[in-house]
Amino acid sequence: MTGKHILSQVVVLLAVMSSALDARSAETIILSQKVHEYLSADDEIPKRTSMQTLYISPGRIRLDNSDGTYQLIDFDKGLLYDVDTLLKSYSERDIRNFEARWQKINSLLLKQIEGVPENHPRRAELVDQLTDGPSKWDMIWKLRDSPAKDALLKKYYLPPKPPVVEVVKTGEKKTIAGYECILYKVMEDGKLRSYAWVAPKVPLEKDLAEFLKVTGIIEETIAKELMKVKGFPIEYGMYWRNGRVEKTVTDSAEKKDKDKSFFEIPEQYVKQAEKKGF
Repeated sequence: MTGKHILSQVVVLLAVMSSALDARSAETIILSQKVHEYLSADDEIPKRTSMQTLYISPGRIRLDNSDGTYQLIDFDKGLLYDVDTLLKSYSERDIRNFEARWQKINSLLLKQIEGVPENHPRRAELVDQLTDGPSKWDMIWKLRDSPAKDALLKKYYLPPKPPVVEVVKTGEKKTIAGYECILYKVMEDGKLRSYAWVAPKVPLEKDLAEFLKVTGIIEETIAKELMKVKGFPIEYGMYWRNGRVEKTVTDSAEKKDKDKSFFEIPEQYVKQAEKKGF
Protein backbone atom coordinates (compact mmCIF):
# COMPACT_ATOMS: atom_id res chain seq x y z
CA MET A 1 0.00 0.00 0.00
CA THR A 2 1.42 3.35 -0.99
CA GLY A 3 1.94 6.26 1.36
CA LYS A 4 -0.76 8.14 -0.54
CA HIS A 5 -3.30 5.37 0.09
CA ILE A 6 -2.36 5.19 3.76
CA LEU A 7 -2.77 8.96 4.11
CA SER A 8 -6.13 8.75 2.38
CA GLN A 9 -7.33 6.05 4.80
CA VAL A 10 -6.09 8.05 7.79
CA VAL A 11 -8.03 11.09 6.58
CA VAL A 12 -11.20 8.98 6.19
CA LEU A 13 -10.69 7.44 9.65
CA LEU A 14 -10.22 10.87 11.23
CA ALA A 15 -13.38 12.10 9.51
CA VAL A 16 -15.35 9.13 10.85
CA MET A 17 -13.96 9.66 14.35
CA SER A 18 -14.80 13.36 14.16
CA SER A 19 -18.38 12.55 13.14
CA ALA A 20 -18.71 10.12 16.02
CA LEU A 21 -17.46 12.73 18.47
CA ASP A 22 -19.85 15.33 17.06
CA ALA A 23 -22.73 12.88 17.45
CA ARG A 24 -21.83 12.43 21.12
CA SER A 25 -21.74 16.14 21.87
CA ALA A 26 -24.07 19.07 21.39
CA GLU A 27 -23.93 22.82 21.88
CA THR A 28 -25.34 23.57 25.31
CA ILE A 29 -26.51 26.87 26.78
CA ILE A 30 -25.37 27.17 30.41
CA LEU A 31 -27.12 29.61 32.73
CA SER A 32 -25.73 30.38 36.21
CA GLN A 33 -28.67 31.43 38.36
CA LYS A 34 -29.72 32.53 41.83
CA VAL A 35 -33.12 31.67 43.33
CA HIS A 36 -34.37 34.23 45.85
CA GLU A 37 -37.18 33.18 48.18
CA TYR A 38 -39.30 35.79 49.98
CA LEU A 39 -41.91 35.23 52.68
CA SER A 40 -44.13 37.89 51.13
CA ALA A 41 -44.27 40.23 48.15
CA ASP A 42 -43.55 43.17 50.46
CA ASP A 43 -40.16 41.82 51.58
CA GLU A 44 -37.13 43.51 50.05
CA ILE A 45 -34.57 41.08 51.47
CA PRO A 46 -34.94 37.38 50.57
CA LYS A 47 -35.35 34.83 53.35
CA ARG A 48 -33.11 32.44 51.47
CA THR A 49 -30.98 32.44 48.34
CA SER A 50 -29.70 29.35 46.57
CA MET A 51 -27.56 28.74 43.50
CA GLN A 52 -28.40 26.59 40.51
CA THR A 53 -27.02 25.92 37.04
CA LEU A 54 -29.28 25.26 34.08
CA TYR A 55 -28.02 23.37 31.02
CA ILE A 56 -30.16 23.62 27.88
CA SER A 57 -29.39 21.19 25.08
CA PRO A 58 -31.49 19.98 22.12
CA GLY A 59 -34.15 17.68 23.59
CA ARG A 60 -32.67 17.72 27.09
CA ILE A 61 -32.41 19.99 30.12
CA ARG A 62 -30.38 19.52 33.28
CA LEU A 63 -30.89 21.62 36.40
CA ASP A 64 -28.08 21.31 38.98
CA ASN A 65 -28.84 22.34 42.56
CA SER A 66 -26.31 23.45 45.16
CA ASP A 67 -27.03 20.43 47.41
CA GLY A 68 -25.62 17.83 45.01
CA THR A 69 -28.92 16.87 43.42
CA TYR A 70 -30.11 17.61 39.92
CA GLN A 71 -33.11 17.15 37.67
CA LEU A 72 -32.71 15.81 34.18
CA ILE A 73 -35.46 16.07 31.58
CA ASP A 74 -35.30 13.93 28.44
CA PHE A 75 -38.05 15.19 26.17
CA ASP A 76 -37.38 12.48 23.57
CA LYS A 77 -38.16 9.76 26.14
CA GLY A 78 -40.71 11.88 27.99
CA LEU A 79 -38.96 11.29 31.32
CA LEU A 80 -37.92 13.42 34.27
CA TYR A 81 -35.09 12.08 36.43
CA ASP A 82 -34.42 13.17 40.01
CA VAL A 83 -30.74 12.41 40.64
CA ASP A 84 -28.77 12.39 43.90
CA THR A 85 -25.02 12.45 43.29
CA LEU A 86 -24.22 11.88 46.97
CA LEU A 87 -26.32 8.70 47.27
CA LYS A 88 -25.62 7.73 43.65
CA SER A 89 -29.30 7.07 43.07
CA TYR A 90 -32.14 8.34 40.89
CA SER A 91 -35.85 8.06 40.30
CA GLU A 92 -37.78 8.71 37.11
CA ARG A 93 -41.21 10.02 36.20
CA ASP A 94 -43.14 9.94 32.96
CA ILE A 95 -43.92 13.57 32.10
CA ARG A 96 -46.39 12.74 29.34
CA ASN A 97 -50.15 12.20 29.66
CA PHE A 98 -50.42 13.84 33.08
CA GLU A 99 -54.19 13.51 33.23
CA ALA A 100 -54.19 9.81 32.28
CA ARG A 101 -51.56 9.05 34.91
CA TRP A 102 -53.46 11.02 37.53
CA GLN A 103 -56.64 9.09 36.74
CA LYS A 104 -54.79 5.77 37.01
CA ILE A 105 -53.06 6.60 40.30
CA ASN A 106 -56.32 7.78 41.87
CA SER A 107 -58.66 5.27 40.21
CA LEU A 108 -59.79 3.60 43.46
CA LEU A 109 -60.48 6.87 45.24
CA LEU A 110 -62.34 8.25 42.23
CA LYS A 111 -64.65 5.22 42.22
CA GLN A 112 -65.30 5.66 45.92
CA ILE A 113 -66.06 9.36 45.43
CA GLU A 114 -68.60 8.51 42.71
CA GLY A 115 -70.51 6.39 45.21
CA VAL A 116 -70.75 9.12 47.86
CA PRO A 117 -73.72 11.58 47.66
CA GLU A 118 -72.69 15.13 46.72
CA ASN A 119 -73.99 16.57 49.99
CA HIS A 120 -72.25 14.00 52.20
CA PRO A 121 -69.30 15.37 54.27
CA ARG A 122 -67.24 12.23 53.51
CA ARG A 123 -67.03 13.34 49.88
CA ALA A 124 -64.74 16.24 50.78
CA GLU A 125 -62.60 13.93 52.93
CA LEU A 126 -62.06 11.57 49.98
CA VAL A 127 -61.29 14.42 47.57
CA ASP A 128 -58.65 15.63 50.02
CA GLN A 129 -56.87 12.25 49.73
CA LEU A 130 -56.40 12.59 45.95
CA THR A 131 -52.95 13.33 44.56
CA ASP A 132 -52.36 17.07 44.32
CA GLY A 133 -52.81 18.61 40.89
CA PRO A 134 -55.20 20.56 38.65
CA SER A 135 -57.77 17.74 38.55
CA LYS A 136 -57.93 17.70 42.34
CA TRP A 137 -58.43 21.46 42.46
CA ASP A 138 -61.28 21.12 39.94
CA MET A 139 -62.97 18.53 42.15
CA ILE A 140 -62.64 20.81 45.18
CA TRP A 141 -64.25 23.68 43.29
CA LYS A 142 -67.11 21.38 42.23
CA LEU A 143 -67.93 20.40 45.81
CA ARG A 144 -71.14 21.80 47.23
CA ASP A 145 -70.70 24.85 49.44
CA SER A 146 -69.98 23.69 52.97
CA PRO A 147 -67.54 24.20 55.84
CA ALA A 148 -65.62 21.15 54.55
CA LYS A 149 -65.19 22.75 51.13
CA ASP A 150 -64.13 26.04 52.72
CA ALA A 151 -61.53 24.15 54.76
CA LEU A 152 -60.06 22.59 51.61
CA LEU A 153 -59.95 25.92 49.80
CA LYS A 154 -58.06 27.37 52.74
CA LYS A 155 -55.76 24.36 53.06
CA TYR A 156 -54.61 24.56 49.43
CA TYR A 157 -54.75 28.37 49.14
CA LEU A 158 -57.34 28.15 46.35
CA PRO A 159 -59.66 30.98 45.29
CA PRO A 160 -63.43 30.37 45.74
CA LYS A 161 -63.85 29.42 42.07
CA PRO A 162 -61.59 28.50 39.11
CA PRO A 163 -59.54 31.59 38.23
CA VAL A 164 -59.29 33.21 34.83
CA VAL A 165 -55.65 32.99 33.72
CA GLU A 166 -54.23 35.27 31.04
CA VAL A 167 -50.72 35.65 29.60
CA VAL A 168 -49.88 39.24 28.70
CA LYS A 169 -47.00 40.06 26.36
CA THR A 170 -45.72 43.44 27.47
CA GLY A 171 -43.68 45.87 25.41
CA GLU A 172 -40.80 45.72 27.88
CA LYS A 173 -37.47 44.37 26.67
CA LYS A 174 -34.04 44.00 28.24
CA THR A 175 -30.84 42.09 27.69
CA ILE A 176 -30.03 39.40 30.25
CA ALA A 177 -26.69 37.58 30.11
CA GLY A 178 -26.37 38.52 26.45
CA TYR A 179 -29.89 37.46 25.42
CA GLU A 180 -32.56 39.92 24.33
CA CYS A 181 -35.66 39.14 26.39
CA ILE A 182 -39.33 40.09 26.32
CA LEU A 183 -41.35 40.39 29.52
CA TYR A 184 -44.49 38.25 29.84
CA LYS A 185 -46.87 38.54 32.76
CA VAL A 186 -49.30 35.86 33.90
CA MET A 187 -52.41 37.37 35.40
CA GLU A 188 -54.92 35.43 37.49
CA ASP A 189 -58.25 37.14 38.02
CA GLY A 190 -56.49 40.40 37.20
CA LYS A 191 -53.66 39.89 39.72
CA LEU A 192 -50.02 39.18 38.93
CA ARG A 193 -49.22 35.52 39.61
CA SER A 194 -46.05 35.10 37.59
CA TYR A 195 -43.69 36.78 35.17
CA ALA A 196 -41.00 35.60 32.78
CA TRP A 197 -38.28 37.32 30.80
CA VAL A 198 -38.31 35.15 27.69
CA ALA A 199 -35.50 34.93 25.13
CA PRO A 200 -36.97 34.09 21.69
CA LYS A 201 -33.58 32.95 20.38
CA VAL A 202 -33.10 30.23 22.98
CA PRO A 203 -34.46 26.93 21.60
CA LEU A 204 -36.90 24.51 23.26
CA GLU A 205 -39.97 26.74 23.06
CA LYS A 206 -42.21 23.78 22.24
CA ASP A 207 -41.27 22.23 25.58
CA LEU A 208 -41.45 25.39 27.68
CA ALA A 209 -44.71 24.49 29.42
CA GLU A 210 -43.55 20.94 30.16
CA PHE A 211 -40.28 22.22 31.64
CA LEU A 212 -42.09 24.64 33.92
CA LYS A 213 -44.66 22.03 35.00
CA VAL A 214 -42.40 19.12 35.80
CA THR A 215 -39.82 21.18 37.67
CA GLY A 216 -42.52 22.82 39.79
CA ILE A 217 -41.22 26.29 38.94
CA ILE A 218 -44.70 27.43 37.94
CA GLU A 219 -48.12 25.92 38.64
CA GLU A 220 -49.57 23.61 36.01
CA THR A 221 -52.50 25.86 35.11
CA ILE A 222 -50.16 28.80 34.50
CA ALA A 223 -47.63 26.67 32.60
CA LYS A 224 -50.43 25.58 30.29
CA GLU A 225 -51.08 29.21 29.34
CA LEU A 226 -47.38 29.77 28.74
CA MET A 227 -47.49 27.28 25.86
CA LYS A 228 -48.43 30.35 23.80
CA VAL A 229 -45.03 31.90 24.50
CA LYS A 230 -42.20 31.44 22.01
CA GLY A 231 -38.75 31.21 23.58
CA PHE A 232 -37.23 30.21 26.91
CA PRO A 233 -37.49 31.98 30.30
CA ILE A 234 -34.06 33.35 31.21
CA GLU A 235 -35.48 34.88 34.40
CA TYR A 236 -38.84 34.30 36.05
CA GLY A 237 -40.82 34.80 39.22
CA MET A 238 -43.76 33.13 40.91
CA TYR A 239 -46.17 34.70 43.38
CA TRP A 240 -47.58 31.69 45.22
CA ARG A 241 -51.07 31.81 46.68
CA ASN A 242 -49.73 31.30 50.21
CA GLY A 243 -47.93 34.64 49.96
CA ARG A 244 -44.43 33.34 49.20
CA VAL A 245 -42.48 34.74 46.26
CA GLU A 246 -39.69 33.07 44.31
CA LYS A 247 -37.54 34.96 41.83
CA THR A 248 -34.91 33.33 39.65
CA VAL A 249 -32.25 35.66 38.22
CA THR A 250 -29.51 34.78 35.74
CA ASP A 251 -25.99 36.04 36.49
CA SER A 252 -24.22 34.74 33.41
CA ALA A 253 -24.65 32.63 30.29
CA GLU A 254 -22.26 30.77 28.05
CA LYS A 255 -22.28 28.16 25.29
CA LYS A 256 -20.22 24.98 25.41
CA ASP A 257 -20.20 21.62 23.72
CA LYS A 258 -21.27 19.04 26.31
CA ASP A 259 -20.92 15.31 25.80
CA LYS A 260 -24.27 13.53 25.71
CA SER A 261 -23.20 11.46 28.70
CA PHE A 262 -23.65 14.63 30.76
CA PHE A 263 -27.38 14.31 30.06
CA GLU A 264 -27.52 10.58 30.87
CA ILE A 265 -27.77 8.70 34.15
CA PRO A 266 -24.43 7.14 35.20
CA GLU A 267 -24.55 3.35 34.89
CA GLN A 268 -23.50 2.76 38.50
CA TYR A 269 -26.43 4.79 39.92
CA VAL A 270 -29.22 2.81 41.57
CA LYS A 271 -32.83 3.35 40.50
CA GLN A 272 -35.25 4.17 43.33
CA ALA A 273 -39.03 4.03 43.42
CA GLU A 274 -40.87 6.74 41.49
CA LYS A 275 -41.64 9.85 43.50
CA LYS A 276 -45.29 10.54 44.16
CA GLY A 277 -47.10 13.52 42.71
CA PHE A 278 -46.58 15.56 39.60
